[in-house]
Amino acid sequence: MHYFDFLKQVELKNEGVELQINIINKWTIENSFGKGIGWEPYPTSLRIINWIKWHFKTNGLSDGAKLSLWNQVL
Repeated sequence: MHYFDFLKQVELKNEGVELQINIINKWTIENSFGKGIGWEPYPTSLRIINWIKWHFKTNGLSDGAKLSLWNQVL
């Protein structure tokens, strides 16, 4: 779940993108900065790539998710 590989699935209709947005936003809320298994280097590196690729396709990252992404890159 921390990898967000599911974002690489075939193109989804609006309902699917909306669900993906909700999952990303939920992850940012439930995974405190730097704490837990989701913040280890391997899942973080995969998640960063998957979020960026997905955002270029959908322009779906919220401001909060972009801030989280910035913190993940740091």
